[in-house]
Amino acid sequence: MSDRDEELINSSADKGNVANSSVQGTKPLPSLVSEQEIDSDKARLEEEWRSDLFRLENEMSTLRSVLASKIEEAEGIKKKLGITPLVEFKEDIKQGFQTFKESDPVQKTSAVFKDFGEFASKKLGNLRNSSAFKSVEGKVGGAYTSVKKRISSSKPEDNEDAEIETAEIAEEVPAVTRSPEEYSPLQP
Repeated sequence: MSDRDEELINSSADKGNVANSSVQGTKPLPSLVSEQEIDSDKARLEEEWRSDLFRLENEMSTLRSVLASKIEEAEGIKKKLGITPLVEFKEDIKQGFQTFKESDPVQKTSAVFKDFGEFASKKLGNLRNSSAFKSVEGKVGGAYTSVKKRISSSKPEDNEDAEIETAEIAEEVPAVTRSPEEYSPLQP
């Protein structure tokens, strides 16, 4: 291989051509596109991109000005209708609250509270129907009735007699003593 052939192979490899320099007797592939053509295409593409960018920026500017005039027109109509920023704010809050109430987490939480309320109501109903509750209810009811009868039957003349009679009635009312566990509505 001559020096001239090696120069051609090296220059072709530098330009991006694929040449197998390890095989002797092969000639390098000729360059299909010159550097000037590549630079020319690149410059043409950059010019197209700049043109597109300029066109898009002009369109955006036009849209901004149209939007600004539409906003101004809408504000004028709102003013004629009596829609103030405060009214708009209230409506936004109302709509936001409605959206919040209809959201999935709030609906699930509401269902849980509803279930808990039903459970607590059922347990309190069961407690109310229990013999312990009826016993306490009967004793308290009986004590109330006896106190009411004594108060209505005797009209003391002075406050001292009333205090003595109230103390006597309190001694007659049976004391109910229970542990806190017996009053818990959540026990089955």
